[in-house]
Amino acid sequence: MSAEEQIPSAPLMYGDGAANVTVAYPAPVPTAELKANQADQPPVMGADGATQAPALPSYESLAHQHALAQQQAVKLTYVDWLPKCLDPGSGGRPPVFQDFSCLIRYANLWLQENSAYQVRTCETLEKKLDPKGGLESEQTLTFQSAFGTNTYIRGLRLWLVPKEDFSQPPQQLAYTNIVPKLDYKTIGRVYGFVHAGPMMLTPVGMHVPTIKFPTFAKLNATVDKFNQGLQTAPLPGQVINIETSHLKFSESFNFKDGSIEPDATCWSEQGTKSKLYVFFLRVFYVQGPPTQEWIAIKDFIPDATRQPTTIGAKPIFEEFNAVLYKAGQWAHSQQGIRVTNIQTVNFKLQRKSLLDLDYGINTNRTDYDDIGFDKDNFSLKVLRVAYTVPANPTLNPTPLQLTSRMFAPYGMSIRSYETTSQTVQRILCWLNLTGVRVLNVETYQVEKNLHTEYLFPDRMLFGVDNTHGHHWLSTIRLYLDGMFQEPAPHLLPPAPVYTAPNMSPSCEIL
Repeated sequence: MSAEEQIPSAPLMYGDGAANVTVAYPAPVPTAELKANQADQPPVMGADGATQAPALPSYESLAHQHALAQQQAVKLTYVDWLPKCLDPGSGGRPPVFQDFSCLIRYANLWLQENSAYQVRTCETLEKKLDPKGGLESEQTLTFQSAFGTNTYIRGLRLWLVPKEDFSQPPQQLAYTNIVPKLDYKTIGRVYGFVHAGPMMLTPVGMHVPTIKFPTFAKLNATVDKFNQGLQTAPLPGQVINIETSHLKFSESFNFKDGSIEPDATCWSEQGTKSKLYVFFLRVFYVQGPPTQEWIAIKDFIPDATRQPTTIGAKPIFEEFNAVLYKAGQWAHSQQGIRVTNIQTVNFKLQRKSLLDLDYGINTNRTDYDDIGFDKDNFSLKVLRVAYTVPANPTLNPTPLQLTSRMFAPYGMSIRSYETTSQTVQRILCWLNLTGVRVLNVETYQVEKNLHTEYLFPDRMLFGVDNTHGHHWLSTIRLYLDGMFQEPAPHLLPPAPVYTAPNMSPSCEIL
């Protein structure tokens, strides 16, 4: 492939990266080819630890970015790519975007030119388009409409750390999708009954079309099948992380038009229409020699501290820290495995049976429904630990000490919040003060009630009323290896002044 063919024709959406370096890690310089394509690319956006968020720099302003970055060591940073729109769509026809594989190609070009970094976590990033088709990639507060059309695109986010071994070549990424097998269950002829004499009913076949309901293979069977394939065709490289993602299969019970397209990067859905979703796994790995390892998943489900005693009541579940403790105890006791990532996955909460008041979930299911106009739509967050098991396991020299820290964007007004870059600047300062090692990073959406300043990210049970619109705030959770002591508040960047409605910026909230 020629150099010209390797240059991406789509815009690269940088969420950080190119300038967030210290003296030990010199600022990356774009190639001449990338400079030539600068007109088609948005500027690099930084999370470099400056006190104030820098203006969006061009390639020519990298020297200024480098000077800002030297204020503190960069222990973590990120970069985002979003797909290029190939067809804006019209007349009810949805827009068409590049597929996910294009984003990996762009990321590999960037990694070739920025070899001072190595990838710690790969994430499939979801962003909502505004009604005019626009997108603010750094915006952290989004609105989900109940009665309108919500259109989303999927991008790629890389969380990066300084490279540990400079003798190694630049990382090159790849991925594979693990999709549960789709089948259909057919319901045959429906029978009705007619009177055929006193006290007698005779069944009569009604001419009703057969109905086909989609069914999906269970998670354990899907993973087992994938691992069986690895015995003869191992992954050509080492796994970075194993992500659980989801896709919309169908809407309004229109199953015949349902499809599983994990690499699609754009979809639309009506807020109040019923939808069927499917979970799938996306395995990101660094290309290289086969490592002869298979993948595994361990779910930690919050315990119910109180089940309902009356119809209509909801159970109470333990919160995040209690679940994290159980996952940490398990991880600390394991030998011969490599924990790749930890992720929060939402599962639909349902009664165990129609006559049972107790609620539960089944994390082995790979599909779930979202019923339109449902005011009683509850989900439970589950902590999913993904790991690999080598063919020849060895003892872990240092057991994993799992801890976590969540960062939410600061609110500056009722509908204005920090950008992702500004939040990562605070994370960077916190990491420099604590010195704790980052295992992986998760971008997670938390519902935000605009009428209160409070956020409840540690609650594992949450409900969504589908008859109303909802605001969601993009938070960042670090999963860490090691204990840490929270720094003194005066050592951390100050929170911005919150401007309440109908109040001047100088007013203080007591």
